[in-house]
Amino acid sequence: MQFYFFILGLFIGSFLGVVIDRLPYNKSILIGRSQCNSCRHKLGLLDLIPVLSFILLKGKCRYCKAKLSLFYPVIELLTAFLFALIFFNIVTPLTLVNLKFIFYLLYLLLMVSSFIVIFFIDLKNGIIPDKILIFDTVISLVWLSISPLSIIINRLLSGFGSIAFFIAVSYIFYLVTKKEGMGGGDVKMSFVLGLFLGFPAIVFSLYLAFILGTIFAIFLLIFRKKTFKGSLPFGPFLIMGTLLSLFFQNQLYAFLLKFIQF
Repeated sequence: MQFYFFILGLFIGSFLGVVIDRLPYNKSILIGRSQCNSCRHKLGLLDLIPVLSFILLKGKCRYCKAKLSLFYPVIELLTAFLFALIFFNIVTPLTLVNLKFIFYLLYLLLMVSSFIVIFFIDLKNGIIPDKILIFDTVISLVWLSISPLSIIINRLLSGFGSIAFFIAVSYIFYLVTKKEGMGGGDVKMSFVLGLFLGFPAIVFSLYLAFILGTIFAIFLLIFRKKTFKGSLPFGPFLIMGTLLSLFFQNQLYAFLLKFIQF
């Protein structure tokens, strides 16, 4: 079953590549065949087999021989890996016959897919599309509607608490630097992450996001890829913090506890 989830992830990842390419430009993600970015030749079925087509074509377009971007196989493999990880972490023989669990599994797959889209769109275009955030909010509220009241309250408070935290951070940053800190997309996304993770996981997620973002910013400054005046998309770090919190919270918490005690 884990292998089948991996294969499913490859094909879903291929679709997500289309979404990432088209959504920022308001192009339809369902209408219109994929085409080569260089010669604009429409791609056939043999050109669209996830990862395998890239390998067989040796990373080149079948028609114009232009070099193909690694962007697409990376997305496909990343999605496949995360789908398999979801299955490995939460699925047991008993849960597969539980209807509510199947809904939860579907919810996780949809949310993780949307996180991949947000990660790459923010990385490439510096935006977090409202359409994806609205989609995430709606399916999160649908899932919460069949959850216990304590979980509903926890997730809603986590969502609004995350927004309040980001607004406070942005305001303090503006007071100190007279520049805009967090983008509006980051603030809205924090609400989605609060709904998704709840407390205390959301705190751990945001902590990891800020740590990873700081480390990466320092790295860029050292190698002079960025200056203090430059901007850095924060969405990818929020996604990384969320996924680490989702899959490895207990292990990372134990590691950080030992590190602090040391």
